[in-house]
Amino acid sequence: MRYAISFVVLPVIISIGSCVPFTYIVAFNHTGKDLTVTADEKSYALSANSSAEILYPGFTREIKLASQDKAVWVYKIEVLPQEHMKGRWFSQYIFCQIEPDGRIYLVKPNTQMPIQALPIQPAGYPLIPLLKPG
Repeated sequence: MRYAISFVVLPVIISIGSCVPFTYIVAFNHTGKDLTVTADEKSYALSANSSAEILYPGFTREIKLASQDKAVWVYKIEVLPQEHMKGRWFSQYIFCQIEPDGRIYLVKPNTQMPIQALPIQPAGYPLIPLLKPG
């Protein structure tokens, strides 16, 4: 009987433990312009002075921001610092603020945005656009 329970319980534990949580970027648009965010071929509307949850582009690690004036900013995300993340069972969130110059600053969870005094950033941040055609 004990072995029968193991055959039922063990696969359930393994399947739950092997689930990779979804990572979302909670981005606040402080640029003063409406933006379209593209991550892994999915687009998100991000109005000025508002925020949106964007699924982390795990495959490409690349995010593109486009404004109505045709400017496009491209970012490559190499590292997601754990101290800026907040997690739940199957989701984790990292928070950031997009500035008018295109830089993306990480902010700690539960921070009221927009923030005026931008915090000291971990290595590799703020993100700076790789490409700014327009």
